[in-house]
Amino acid sequence: ASLISGLSVPDSIHISEQHPASDLLISRLAGVMPKDDVIYITTKQKYMLNKLECTNEKLRSCNQLSAAQYEKAAQNFKYYTRLLVEMRRDVDTAFKRIHSIKGKLAATYPAIYERTIREVQTDYIHPDEEDLSGTQHVETAHAHSSKEGTTKTYIIQDDDISEVK
Repeated sequence: ASLISGLSVPDSIHISEQHPASDLLISRLAGVMPKDDVIYITTKQKYMLNKLECTNEKLRSCNQLSAAQYEKAAQNFKYYTRLLVEMRRDVDTAFKRIHSIKGKLAATYPAIYERTIREVQTDYIHPDEEDLSGTQHVETAHAHSSKEGTTKTYIIQDDDISEVK
């Protein structure tokens, strides 16, 4: 029985484990094609098979390296996520404490607290606020040193800080 019409091959060659289909095809093409062409084709196929095996090995190595880098990145991501959550919790706690202290100060010293709040609001112009007058943003800050008993005044003007003497 012939796979390719017009080829005469002995019936003794059949597909089996000892004679795979590739051997059968080569033996049948050997009668049709010159032997040098068949050798050339098989050589090229072996060369391409070798290249594909090398490429597969490189891809396997690349996948292993990528998996290791991904694992490191995933661990770092988890660590920094936990760190950010913890920091957020700490900041929330700090703001709650500040709010509590402000409430206590407002209850204990209401007049002084209100006056201080008004002073802070009039002294400070937020940098994001639009200044329609075209003037520069100026902030003043007062620092009091209890050790020396002195007060220093600073002017903050467009990210420049200077001490008033």
